[in-house]
Amino acid sequence: MDIQTKFGRLWVKAALLLVLLGAFTTLINRSWFDEKFHPDLIALSSLDFVSLEDNAFPMLHGFAASSDKDFVAAGRAIIGALRKHHEQGDMIVLSEAETEGFLGAPNLDDTWRSNYQSLSCNSRLSLDCADRLVADVERQDSTQARLRLLLERYERILQAPRFEENQEVDENTPSPNYDLLMHVSRVRLAISYQRDSTAEFLKVVAEDTKFWRKVLTGSQSLIAKMVALASFRNDLDFVSALIRHHDLDDRELLLVRNLLRPLSSDELDIGESFLAELRISMLTQDGLFVFLRNNSGLARMFSQERATLNEYYLTVVLPMQRRASLDAESYYRQRGCEQLSYSVPVFPPPLYNLGGKLALKRMAAENSMQHYISRMHDVNGRVTLILLQAEIEASTGKGVNAVVNSSIHRNPYSGEPMQYDASSQTLGFECLPGNSTDVCGVAISQSSN
Repeated sequence: MDIQTKFGRLWVKAALLLVLLGAFTTLINRSWFDEKFHPDLIALSSLDFVSLEDNAFPMLHGFAASSDKDFVAAGRAIIGALRKHHEQGDMIVLSEAETEGFLGAPNLDDTWRSNYQSLSCNSRLSLDCADRLVADVERQDSTQARLRLLLERYERILQAPRFEENQEVDENTPSPNYDLLMHVSRVRLAISYQRDSTAEFLKVVAEDTKFWRKVLTGSQSLIAKMVALASFRNDLDFVSALIRHHDLDDRELLLVRNLLRPLSSDELDIGESFLAELRISMLTQDGLFVFLRNNSGLARMFSQERATLNEYYLTVVLPMQRRASLDAESYYRQRGCEQLSYSVPVFPPPLYNLGGKLALKRMAAENSMQHYISRMHDVNGRVTLILLQAEIEASTGKGVNAVVNSSIHRNPYSGEPMQYDASSQTLGFECLPGNSTDVCGVAISQSSN
């Protein structure tokens, strides 16, 4: 037998083996071989009914309603409609006609917001957002009817006993108009800063921080928690501006210190959000596991939806929840800010749910959910910075460097003194990796030297 014939037979055998391997892979990835759901995911698929009574959340849905509508009733009607869509097995979304029927004409707030250009300033990236908004308020008429109505609505929201989101939500479900809510919150702070005494202003800030802390603990969705965190950061920005621009006496500095309470472990822990986002994916009509959508048709043939979902829960959600439960120093020491990895061996490749595993690998490379946890700790570190700022203001006759080096208010990650830059008159610490554009700092007054 010549060599050419031998090689020909080997190629035939190899091709036959590949065909058999492909057939076997196709067989074991048929839907009837899919795993059962993990018990935690079975529990997750059972939605809790959330009462709308004494609940601020429906008020947020109706916040942007036209002036002739009851915004609380509008918000409750929106949630009622979303629940009805869920009961009927439809996408949990509102049409434009439905939205306009509940809220009235859109874009009612474009005019007044255009007069406050500083609303585009992000306190995560800049240290002077509060200063700029106060300057805008000084130039504008804050008594205009629409803004006054929204400020009254916001006051009602602040008085609501609790905050709890309804769970009938999928990927298409509209969120409340958080952007408008945050703008009104900031304008309210700027108006009080300009017009009220220090004690009255700090009372306004305290009301605001109390509400956003309530949202942090009462919410489940990641967007609600990040909005609450950003609003809490805005509150801190205004307190820092107060210390920087006003000569506060001992009594007023005591009020500031009493207000500046770091976030508790419950407020910091956003682990439940990763589970809530998973529930939203499971409720989405066009796919039980949304990450498989981006797979090729061939990869989807070798995918098991429930097995992928179980794997995602075990390799992403649970590790992220563990990271979210850590305090700042432990999170930093254990490198919680590093990206999760997910490996798929090239040889031998896993034949069962290969497509799902490849989707998880791609997702691990693209997603950086740990940045949200890092942001929680970075913002909480700002509380410590402003406490240090207040300490510096109270320490007349002592140099800033001396106060910084001896203070108990230190870098939340390393325990080292905060960084003081005399040329820019700023205090700060290095934000966690991944949030490179963020600014973990405060500006202090020139008289602090």
